[in-house]
Amino acid sequence: PSDTISERKLLVDVVDELNKNICPAFSLFFRVHRWEENVIPSLGRPQSIINKSIKEFDLLIGFMWKRFGTPTGKANSGTEEEFNNAYKRWLLTSRPKVMFYFSEVPYVLNTQEEIEQLKLVLQFRSNLEKLGIIRKYSSLAKLEQLLRYDLFEVIRDYKAPSNPSLTPDAEFLKVRLPSGEGKNRKK
Repeated sequence: PSDTISERKLLVDVVDELNKNICPAFSLFFRVHRWEENVIPSLGRPQSIINKSIKEFDLLIGFMWKRFGTPTGKANSGTEEEFNNAYKRWLLTSRPKVMFYFSEVPYVLNTQEEIEQLKLVLQFRSNLEKLGIIRKYSSLAKLEQLLRYDLFEVIRDYKAPSNPSLTPDAEFLKVRLPSGEGKNRKK
């Protein structure tokens, strides 16, 4: 959602660093897919256009703070719709890996709309906690530590010797950042 722009930028920075320094040793490369940069303008329901552009991906990494996003017609936000799609696929194939991070940075709610958005975030977080493990962070510096650690573990797990289907050629790990904002997205 729009209140996690700094987190999304931080992820790109961490991924760029890993791609330059760690990934070559594992013959892997992260490719971050974001609606703002990777979706071609088109007519139709915006989230449907985004969903069609996604194709397959290996990781869904989401960030939330106090804003849930804009309804898409099929879910309460683009993030929720993308998570639902990823979860359905995960139930069938155990992929993609889903990683969600929730900000615990203090804030003040000033409007009823902000309260409603926060309620949706807390409900979503509670539902995710029932399905698995989420991460919480209290600052961007803490999030940066978590992302480095978690993504390095993803690399190690992905390239574990027990995975015979991997070839020695470089492979791309496609990372999907949920859009979150539905049809009223702002760049």
